[in-house]
Amino acid sequence: MAKALNRQTMIIILAVVVVAGVAAGLSIFLVEENTASSDGGVLRSDVPLYQKLGTMVVNLLDDDEETHFMQVDVTLMTRNVKCAKALEYYVPVFRNAMLDLFARQGYKRMLVPAEREVLRKEALDVALKVATMKMKNPQIEDVLFTGFVVQ
Repeated sequence: MAKALNRQTMIIILAVVVVAGVAAGLSIFLVEENTASSDGGVLRSDVPLYQKLGTMVVNLLDDDEETHFMQVDVTLMTRNVKCAKALEYYVPVFRNAMLDLFARQGYKRMLVPAEREVLRKEALDVALKVATMKMKNPQIEDVLFTGFVVQ
């Protein structure tokens, strides 16, 4: 009875390993199928790839005597797999550049939705400038403010 149980256990374990191997091979095949090699071997993803820069809090400039703050959650978007990997490495550099940009903003300006959109575009320009200085073939497509609070 114990031999039959051990044999059944071995068969089940072998079946699980085979199924896991097939699933891993299939997933690798599908990932390679969804990325196309172009631009000298640069992989492009069909779906956007995001790199969070995290939450940033700065004091805002203003004419009144009160202290105002802005809290922004920033995320970079690319479709380039190599660029996404490089973005992970340079997060501190991007955060520093974004903090410099955000700290120069005025309180009243940040209360206007259209001005926040202008700031988002300025943040994209800053991100592209940093990426050009630090990375080969940077392909940042967008900067997203995934959280935005002015107080």
